[in-house]
Amino acid sequence: MENAKKYLSESWCEELQTIIQDNKSKEPKYGTPEGCTTGILEDSKELQAIIKKDWKKLEQLNKKQHD
Repeated sequence: MENAKKYLSESWCEELQTIIQDNKSKEPKYGTPEGCTTGILEDSKELQAIIKKDWKKLEQLNKKQHD
């Protein structure tokens, strides 16, 4: 933030500082699945088994998200 001050107006800096302060106390609502080190699920036999087993649940969740 300190480095950005010379490029931004004082009001922008104040607004950004407020946003940063407001978000510091918030807990993230996401995480990395167990066994996933990169944040990307690799196409593996394990993943394929999960998809096959829970395909209907995945379809229902997807439908709920888009309704």
